[in-house]
Amino acid sequence: MAKKRRAASRTGGQRGQNEEIPQKKDGAGRKRTAKKTQGVGHVVAEEPVETTDFSSVSANVIVCEGKLAYIKCSYPSKIKVSSATYGRTTDKSIFPHPAIHTTDCRSSTSDSKVKAMCNGKRICRVKAGNGQFGDPCSGTHKYLEVKYKCV
Repeated sequence: MAKKRRAASRTGGQRGQNEEIPQKKDGAGRKRTAKKTQGVGHVVAEEPVETTDFSSVSANVIVCEGKLAYIKCSYPSKIKVSSATYGRTTDKSIFPHPAIHTTDCRSSTSDSKVKAMCNGKRICRVKAGNGQFGDPCSGTHKYLEVKYKCV
């Protein structure tokens, strides 16, 4: 299987080294991009992305509204979500979009729902959308930010 070097988009955190990770396809034959960064930082997902083994370091996954991401821990580690926020808490520095009317909105259900979906699992699929978490700020483009670690 061919390997392709992909740099993860990063927004803050410490700089780390990017690793080469094999490209994968999902059941429908669509390419899933696997990204891995070493050190503490963010992985920003605008397309389906699988984050791989952040073994005992804290990590952030930020998923654009309408997109999904896979959080994964290597065996025998399990996912432990410390927080999950769906809405918008920053300016256009994360997912620039013309429809940003507020930077102070959060779903009241995102934290508990993501924890219920992901905690204790090795792999978890998270989707950022109003259907999952409600619409905390109508007319504003949102994202889901999940902070977790593999324990």
